[in-house]
Amino acid sequence: MNNQPITKQDLSRDGVLRPFLVKEIFTSIQGEGLLTGHSATFIRFGGCNLKCTWCDTEYSENLQELMIEEIIAKIPQFPSLIVITGGEPFLQNISDLVKTLIVNGFTVQIETNGTLTNPKFPWKDTFIVCSPKAGKLHEDIVQNVGHYKYVVGVEDKGCVNGIPNTKTQERAGTPQQPDEKTPVYLMPKDGETPEEQKANEIVTQHIVMSHPNRILSLRVHKILGVR
Repeated sequence: MNNQPITKQDLSRDGVLRPFLVKEIFTSIQGEGLLTGHSATFIRFGGCNLKCTWCDTEYSENLQELMIEEIIAKIPQFPSLIVITGGEPFLQNISDLVKTLIVNGFTVQIETNGTLTNPKFPWKDTFIVCSPKAGKLHEDIVQNVGHYKYVVGVEDKGCVNGIPNTKTQERAGTPQQPDEKTPVYLMPKDGETPEEQKANEIVTQHIVMSHPNRILSLRVHKILGVR
């Protein structure tokens, strides 16, 4: 993978009808967080403003340029859950797309790193999932997030308050701590060996059992062997 961080200006629509950069649209099972187990259609946007040291998602090559109506045409009527992910979805102005999906009867979940926002976004009509990766979260995200999710490895064994403290960016500080009222889902990091995978799972289990408001998420889609 050759994922490189880009700025929001690189993909700004500037009020002009420009196509979205989309990596893929596919139907699968939501395997993480609150809606685990629900069938869903995923819209994966290209581009990200960050570069995580352990990123396992290719989002920068072979991108499609699609207008809103072209995206809608690729989405089946069932399932009714749409998961918009990336890369980083808020790097592009997805507000009108999300509003269109809602008007057409879909439930929309956004997966974001929490650093960006969109003007006139329908916050109250969507499910916002935040995976903090770098520094301060945008206030729009903090005010509207439904739950947080983090990847946990053995290096997080001594974390404080049940939140991983390992940096994901080479030049960024530890991600902002979420409030204590919002649910936090913890997922074991993929290990390069079975032994490493098991160690990550044990540490995640220990953190969940030692801290309130922490919930284990086992990435069901990976267990099933689907994307």
